[in-house]
Amino acid sequence: MATPHARINLKLRKISSLRPHEETVERLSEGLLKRLLRDGVQRDPVVVDEATGTILDGTHRVDALRKAGAKLALTYLVDYGDPRVRLYKWYRVISRPGEGTAKEILSELKLEKRGPLVSTDLPPRPRSGLLVAYLGEVFGREADDLEGDTSAIRSFDRAAAGKGLHLGFVDEASATPGLVQREDLTLIPPGFGKEDVLRAGAEGRLLPPKSTLHVFPIRPLGVDYPVESLRTGKDVLEEVLGARSTRLIEPRSAYGGRGYRERVVVFE
Repeated sequence: MATPHARINLKLRKISSLRPHEETVERLSEGLLKRLLRDGVQRDPVVVDEATGTILDGTHRVDALRKAGAKLALTYLVDYGDPRVRLYKWYRVISRPGEGTAKEILSELKLEKRGPLVSTDLPPRPRSGLLVAYLGEVFGREADDLEGDTSAIRSFDRAAAGKGLHLGFVDEASATPGLVQREDLTLIPPGFGKEDVLRAGAEGRLLPPKSTLHVFPIRPLGVDYPVESLRTGKDVLEEVLGARSTRLIEPRSAYGGRGYRERVVVFE
């Protein structure tokens, strides 16, 4: 559809045709499911690569819709080959684990000291290996491979959960040497590329949750498509969109308690 701000490709897609590239976290899916059933609408479109059906943003939304009995999902279709669709990463941060616990985790991950943390470690280059930073030092493995790195990410998450430690996430654009030289244990993710995202979707060998952060030329929010129509397969998209106006929010602004790097079109 065309809005006063941009042309936005909103379409209904069969859930069975959509390919996740990341694993889901059950409690997050369940939280979204409760909200779907309470509100009766899919608030925001799922962002999908039009050519392959790979879900770029909204994996938990799709999982919640499936659990709600929906056959369809409202999607925003994009061209993943468009250079304006950018791929970033999330840093994982275990807050102040203490030196003894930090060493235990580094040992469990089989990581060895590489030397002082330098600015070239941030952000990782494409195909660079995973690193963990602690007290100004970085730790890694001799062999850098994507499968081993994703396994290490899962182990890092399990270690935090198993030891009752708080695991947080930082957008790589906000990760500076000063941030990761504190007493936190910070996982600097490997250099995932778009080809890794597409391969994960195609092969079903999913990346860990919150491995990727996508930024789009524009992001539509607030469509509020009825869940009942998604269950029955009835297409009421034209009717829903016709009843709404749109408002543009400029990049790096907050909406709904979350900040966005891209321009946001809000349906109201």
